[in-house]
Amino acid sequence: MIDDEEHGVCLAGGRGPLRLEDVLLYARKANRIAPTQVVRADRVVGADHVRSAALHAWRALREGRNHAKRIEVEFLRYLAGERQIQKAIEKMGLPERADEAVLIALGDKRQDAVRYLLHQLALDEDDHVALPSEAKLRAFGVTEAMMEATRPERRMDLPLEAVAAVDLMRT
Repeated sequence: MIDDEEHGVCLAGGRGPLRLEDVLLYARKANRIAPTQVVRADRVVGADHVRSAALHAWRALREGRNHAKRIEVEFLRYLAGERQIQKAIEKMGLPERADEAVLIALGDKRQDAVRYLLHQLALDEDDHVALPSEAKLRAFGVTEAMMEATRPERRMDLPLEAVAAVDLMRT
């Protein structure tokens, strides 16, 4: 589990059989503890990606620039690098069945919400699930041309640019 008090976000990778129906049920319950999201592990490009999305979502909410009514949905928009909520869900949402996911909670009781989800979904905690990789960059939508135009040591920052770009998108 990775907890970032400064950005008000906690995340954990989870392994085990997941059914979307179960995830939705327990995520709704976990939202009573803290705002939560359970997302595709293959499109989360590391903890910095999650931190950046949380930073931008909290800032948008604080400044009244949020598009979503709930922080966890605003966070998802930034995490996906998408302005539209539906596109963010399509990009980062879990399929009907998955073997791994990244569990994220925001706010004061974020650790409790992540622990609750891990327990209720019977997942093995494995933070390696959230580690960045070039395969995740591609799954996130980074093209080969973008990768070639970026120095290797800076490639994992490309999703951070997508997160920040949400503030600039108009439609």
